[in-house]
Amino acid sequence: FFKVKIADKSELGGLMDEAAYKAHTA
Repeated sequence: FFKVKIADKSELGGLMDEAAYKAHTA
């Protein structure tokens, strides 16, 4: 989930967070 934090700090916050979230919950 560290990628989500990194993405959130970056510009892809929403997209990466949602994609990573779905990937982790899938």
